[in-house]
Amino acid sequence: MEMELTGGKRGRSFRFVQGGFSLIEVLIAAAILMVIALGVLPIYTSSVKQNLAGFDYTRVTNYAKERLELYNAIPWNGPDMTIPAGSNQLVTQEYYSKQDKAWLPGTVTTAAGAGKTPLFTRVTTLQQYGINDATFSTPLDGSAPPSAVHLKEITVVVQALRAPGNPLGSAKQVTLRNFRSQ
Repeated sequence: MEMELTGGKRGRSFRFVQGGFSLIEVLIAAAILMVIALGVLPIYTSSVKQNLAGFDYTRVTNYAKERLELYNAIPWNGPDMTIPAGSNQLVTQEYYSKQDKAWLPGTVTTAAGAGKTPLFTRVTTLQQYGINDATFSTPLDGSAPPSAVHLKEITVVVQALRAPGNPLGSAKQVTLRNFRSQ
């Protein structure tokens, strides 16, 4: 739209041109922007899910490494590294309590009975082998003489429990195994 204004001392004329976008142009630009945003939205939600999954895997791996490091620091014949007689393994079960923010002995059933919300479970299994068992297929009994035990296998399984109704989280599980010699 143009406007012409005349006047002044010398009869000058002024032209004003009104600039800007029409309503149709603005609506078309908004529609194009919306199509682009809808194309990027699935990529964004996918990256959020992948970041949460990576965070969960990092946490379960760190909890498993923490337990392995603890068992590596325990003396070879310490009480936590001794398998009871009549058994060929020592199993420890724990859960991470949301309320206490700590690992507590027991299972998910134990946690529910105590009114706790378990976020993770951790099962540590200790087995011992003699040097003659190169395939590690026959663990030694806890009553085996100490001179017959040459290797101890520590297996840690940590599982993140999926919160009910959480569409982003999922159950992650990591198994770490370590052999320790005297």
